[in-house]
Amino acid sequence: GTNEFAGNVVINWEIWYSQDCTVQNPIWGLNSSGIGNVNESVMLTLTQDSCHLIKYWASDGCVNLEEPHYELDIVDSKAPETTKTITGPQVAGDINNPIHNYITEDTTITLDCEDKVPHPIDDVTLNWEVWYSEECEDANWGDQPIMSGSEEDGNVEITDLKDSCHKLVYWCEDALGNTEEPQTEIDAVDNQAPVIDKEIVGPRYPEDQCPPEPDSNDVCYIDGVTEIHVSVEDPQPHPVNDVTCRYRYNVDGGEYILGGQGLGDHFIINFQEQSRHNLVIECVDALGNRVSDEETFIVDKTPPVTEKRYGTPFITDQTYDWITSDTNINLNAVDQDPHPSGVKEINYRTTLLDVPDEQCVATCEFTGEGDWTTHEGQSVDFNIDKQSCHLIEYYSVDNVGKTETVKKQCVFVDNTAPETDKEVGTQKLACEDFGLESDQCGVEGNWPAWFVTDETSITLSCDDQMPHPVDHESLCYKVSWHTGEGESYVTENYQAEGGWWQEEYYCVNVDEKNQFTFNFKEESLHNLEWFCQDALGNEGELNIEWDNVDLTPPEIIIRNPNVNERDIEMCVQKIVASIDDEKSGLLRAWAELWTTEGEPIMKTSVTLSLTNYGTWEGTMNKEFPAGVYTLKVCAEDNLGNEDCKEVEETLLDGVFVEYITPAVCGVDPEEGGVCDFSYHICMRGDNS
Repeated sequence: GTNEFAGNVVINWEIWYSQDCTVQNPIWGLNSSGIGNVNESVMLTLTQDSCHLIKYWASDGCVNLEEPHYELDIVDSKAPETTKTITGPQVAGDINNPIHNYITEDTTITLDCEDKVPHPIDDVTLNWEVWYSEECEDANWGDQPIMSGSEEDGNVEITDLKDSCHKLVYWCEDALGNTEEPQTEIDAVDNQAPVIDKEIVGPRYPEDQCPPEPDSNDVCYIDGVTEIHVSVEDPQPHPVNDVTCRYRYNVDGGEYILGGQGLGDHFIINFQEQSRHNLVIECVDALGNRVSDEETFIVDKTPPVTEKRYGTPFITDQTYDWITSDTNINLNAVDQDPHPSGVKEINYRTTLLDVPDEQCVATCEFTGEGDWTTHEGQSVDFNIDKQSCHLIEYYSVDNVGKTETVKKQCVFVDNTAPETDKEVGTQKLACEDFGLESDQCGVEGNWPAWFVTDETSITLSCDDQMPHPVDHESLCYKVSWHTGEGESYVTENYQAEGGWWQEEYYCVNVDEKNQFTFNFKEESLHNLEWFCQDALGNEGELNIEWDNVDLTPPEIIIRNPNVNERDIEMCVQKIVASIDDEKSGLLRAWAELWTTEGEPIMKTSVTLSLTNYGTWEGTMNKEFPAGVYTLKVCAEDNLGNEDCKEVEETLLDGVFVEYITPAVCGVDPEEGGVCDFSYHICMRGDNS
């Protein structure tokens, strides 16, 4: 204060206090007062936050008083305060965790600065910074914040933070410079959904699709005992953890069934139903990061079924089965509906059995020995080398380990061809008994050659051999004969009812005696070729036999002696019979002389000079009365073919003619010619 006249000016002051000066008619109380030094200024300091009414005036030495001045001052020495609000996903960290909060990108952090009572100035500025570090422990925040700001309205919303560790620093100041202590908070942003991992424990197929990949067409086949081990992990970098899961499934497309809920991060799923399961696993972490895993599992509880098929040759009588070592044995396995996982392998083995034949029934129940053969796939072929009764055992396994019950079957392996025999009936003559040319017996065969007739039975037999004959033998043959034009096959003339052609051979089933009997029909040299085979086609060796069919009796020629063949005793009335058989040969011959009245005069046997031909000489007895006589000459060959020839001879009383040559004229009567007859004139009596 100043006064240029009186001087000695002093300042008088009073400070009044009120808790709230914003209301009408506030209540004031004197807080302090005083008088300053003469001619000096007064410095007033207000230390208490409140409303202050300052009253001041000056006075001089003459006590002249200035009109008082009034000033209302609000003292605000308090710094503003910032309120942090988190909305959206959030989980508080624990006291031992450097992380204050776990949040996601959907979380919003709201900072709101407020100048507090009693006397806020309200003019505030909010300062904030967001720092980034990969790790929360041993963090490296870098040199600069990734986000910052100074908000004059005192408010900011921070959101859409990416996965990492974030340090939030914020403070507020008012217009008076009252500054809030910086606040620091570590927030871990976890936007990662939990990761579901499955392990299939137990049978499954295929390996590369078990478990199936999510959102794929993978299909995993499992068994009813297979377990699906589910483990869930909240992934790095800053997992909030506290994962909870549930799962549901439907069966063959039906309504979904809740299988479990409130599950932790490890649990086991097992499907008992044989069906197609669509499995949905849903897991969520504490922040609500959610994952859903949908996959298909097919439960196959049915083992495969294996069928055995024999190729050819194969014979069965519905009780016993027969094959050969050439027979293909096929095992074919099929995994059964409704949900086949497919056939993984076929296992089989064969065992040679030492049992009586009657026990080798197809539906046997023996147990084999030795190692199993495993074939990957659903079909396999094999053969059995050795003859005898064999046990075949087999089973299949599908791709989820369902194993078929072992199947068994016994079978005879017969690789032995039947043996043959040939029996020639009566009216036969062995070719080797002759000292004749070989073309009468045929070329050399592996069976003896015979002379036979059309009444001679030819019996061929087939006998299937041990150890395990399938029987049901058949005989295959072909027949040829020799004519003047050479060899010709006549097998079609020997077809039997119920037979069949097998290439150039005709085949028939043998009878209950294992035989087939026939007779030759043509008079000729026959070549018979035959072999035996059983029902499995085991074929014996080819047999060859030559049989000469002789239906012609010996040839008889009655004649006078030939002058060139012997010394002729003249006028004794001799008769010559030439007897010849070019095939089976002569057995016997005889001559008879009869009167015209049918009375036998003489009977004599014929002396055979060789095996197949002979001559007979007879002299008409001159003591016989004159007259006409019948001379009968007969012959039979070794096969019973018989014939007789007759000629009339006349005994004269006196003179008779004795023809010498030829007895028979050889001139062809159609062509004509001259026949030279030489003869004797003879007389009967002592002096003939």
